Amino acid sequence: MHVDDGVIFSNDQEAVNKLWIQLTEDLKVKWEDKLTRIVGINVKQEDNKLVLSQTDFARQIIQHFKHKSNSPLLRTLSDLPETKLQTSQGILIEQKWYQSIIGSLNYLALRTRPDLSYAVGYLARYSGSPQQEHWGALKYLLDYLKHTEEKQLIFQLDKINETLDLWSDADWGGEFQ
Repeated sequence: MHVDDGVIFSNDQEAVNKLWIQLTEDLKVKWEDKLTRIVGINVKQEDNKLVLSQTDFARQIIQHFKHKSNSPLLRTLSDLPETKLQTSQGILIEQKWYQSIIGSLNYLALRTRPDLSYAVGYLARYSGSPQQEHWGALKYLLDYLKHTEEKQLIFQLDKINETLDLWSDADWGGEFQ
């Protein structure tokens, strides 16, 4: 059996030591005291912050799909074309290629880049029949990724006893803005 990554969290060091003994009785285990990377996510803990990033994967997406940025400027997702993208009209593009890019971006969005979620979800609607205008919007999103590949997800850890409340409307109520 081969397992790439695993993490043990506990405030009971004795329990961790006991688990370590049990694991190493039957398995060859490489143990690191400090978590730096797990399942492709870089992990850094500093000054009451937990910082997660996937800069390497973002760069791999750009390189794999051979995307050359069309814009020297940082683009924002709010600058995506304001017109609603249409289906069933226009020039069809390679569906598998489009779906592959959407899948890669979705993987990134679900883990460490929630800023991509709305745009990826919106463009995924056209995966069944992508056309030239969808490709243009997807290239725009790749431009955004290129200029923001080093973005990080930061969790502030200084309020340990506080409740974590999250709200999300990733598709802006179904409206494209």
